[in-house]
Amino acid sequence: MLDTLQEGGQCLIFEAVGKTVWLLQRKQLQKLKRFFQQKTRNFLTRIADKVSENSETDTSTILASCIRSGAAFHHAGLITP
Repeated sequence: MLDTLQEGGQCLIFEAVGKTVWLLQRKQLQKLKRFFQQKTRNFLTRIADKVSENSETDTSTILASCIRSGAAFHHAGLITP
C-alpha cells in the first residue's frame, strides 16, 4: 500500500472482515499523513470533524480518525446522519 502511494497512486483495499481492514489501516495511519501537504491535511481534518459532529458512535469515531490520516472505510452497517 505505501509503495503505491509513494509512486503517486491511490489504494483501495477490499477485505471480507471489517475488523481486519481497521487493523491494517491502524498500523499504517501515521505513515499515511506524510503523503499529504498541509492544505490537504487541513481539508481532511474538516471532513473528520463533520463526521464526528454528525454521529457519536464508536464506528464514526474510528472513521473520523482514519479520515484525519487520509484513509476511510465503508460497510453496510454505517448509518446516515
